[in-house]
Amino acid sequence: MIITDNHIEKIAKGDVEAFKQFFDAFYPSLCKFCYGYLESYDSAADVAQESIIKFWNYRHNHKGIKQAKVYIYTTARNHCLNVLRHEQVVKGYENSTKESDIFFTNAIVEEEVYELLYKAVDQLPDQTRNIIKLALEGLKNEHIAEQLGISINTVKSLKKNAYRSLRVALKDHIYALIVLFEALFG
Repeated sequence: MIITDNHIEKIAKGDVEAFKQFFDAFYPSLCKFCYGYLESYDSAADVAQESIIKFWNYRHNHKGIKQAKVYIYTTARNHCLNVLRHEQVVKGYENSTKESDIFFTNAIVEEEVYELLYKAVDQLPDQTRNIIKLALEGLKNEHIAEQLGISINTVKSLKKNAYRSLRVALKDHIYALIVLFEALFG
């Protein structure tokens, strides 16, 4: 369908059917236009749709088809450029974070702490070990009790005893104690 100035006038007055025709006429080509910038069909479709919706939101400002086309393509281009800028910032941040020595050091320390912690937890009695492992996975006392078929007071008591035992076993490893404390009581 060919969209004319008459369609734009109807859209300005809120004619939904005219807008649907406008959408159907321009959406496919706008998607292709956006894909040229973004090289992602999903992102291009999102930007095209948002651009046409923005056109609808500002429909009173457009006087003819030429102005409407310039508006949707300019809006789409600007939005594509914003998406690309955002992707560059995110990639730059991820790369700088992962490449930094601090990230490397923290990753090694974290792995070593978890290894120490899990070795100490493996030395606990079976039921206590199961409770602590579930707590380290983030489960609350109620869920642990339900999953193991024991009372919540038993869970609390065994966690308290386990914490005492682990505190002694990990006394020379403060980081492991902090992780354990956060998992059990955080």
